[in-house]
Amino acid sequence: MASWRWIGGTCMPDDNVIVLPVGTHGDGLPSRRRFPARPRKRIDIDAEAVVTSVLERAKQIEQDRNRGQWLEARLQRYAKLRGWLPEKTWPWAGCSNMHPPIMMMSDLRSNAGLHNVVMTLRPLMTAKAQSRAGVAREDKITQVVDHQLFLEPGPELAERRLTDFIAGGLQDGNGVAYTPWVRDERTITSLHVVPAIAPGMSIVEGLELEFRKLVPGLVGIELDETTDHRFHVTYRERDREREAMIEVYEDEAAGTLELMLTREQTLYDGPIALPLPIESVLVPTRCTNLQPPSEANPTGAP
Repeated sequence: MASWRWIGGTCMPDDNVIVLPVGTHGDGLPSRRRFPARPRKRIDIDAEAVVTSVLERAKQIEQDRNRGQWLEARLQRYAKLRGWLPEKTWPWAGCSNMHPPIMMMSDLRSNAGLHNVVMTLRPLMTAKAQSRAGVAREDKITQVVDHQLFLEPGPELAERRLTDFIAGGLQDGNGVAYTPWVRDERTITSLHVVPAIAPGMSIVEGLELEFRKLVPGLVGIELDETTDHRFHVTYRERDREREAMIEVYEDEAAGTLELMLTREQTLYDGPIALPLPIESVLVPTRCTNLQPPSEANPTGAP
């Protein structure tokens, strides 16, 4: 159990932890007490204002069909690909305006073939050990790379990125992807409704039992000095110790406790492949090796 410390009660051996301003029984355990009700936020919605806003937005979209000329630019590119040519009047009216589709045919055929292969071949890339010591880890690394490329960003986003990469390789002549390592950590607040503490069970045992369910790896619990329902908890996640806050509220009508958990949570921790158009990539003069320089790649691009 995590260690707890009580005002007016007995002190557990580990002096790290929780202070609750409650009465105690003869054995040092606190008596049952009430937690405050969770404050409810009132949302006032003006129906007339909402309808007016939606109609105004629809009117703006109707007036700007091109959305900043995006659709017009997209139409022009598609027309060039399909050979939808305008009437030619230069150098004279009615002059020849042929569209040789050789490059279009090659591009579409290659793009379709590569896209089908990439989307159906799993795993797409396999690890190959350079020494016998790494042979045992080949399959594990292959599965990790496949998960990071396809499953972690989501199949739809992965397909879009791979499609852009293939198109860049065919139309720009080079398929370039920037792959930074991204760690996305955010403060997440979640509400958990749990049964009230059973009669006969001390509040210490009841709260600690629920806290351990919410926060695996619980190390310590400490009561906030300014309130009697807010707790600061520490827990271990992987190889580091982290902190979280739990607010305890009581719904007397339903006979339940409401635990509001606020903590820093890692939403993503891994590489991301971001295909880039060739005009966004600066390449050193006479350099054809776009990988960063290293001992194993001395001719790489700085």
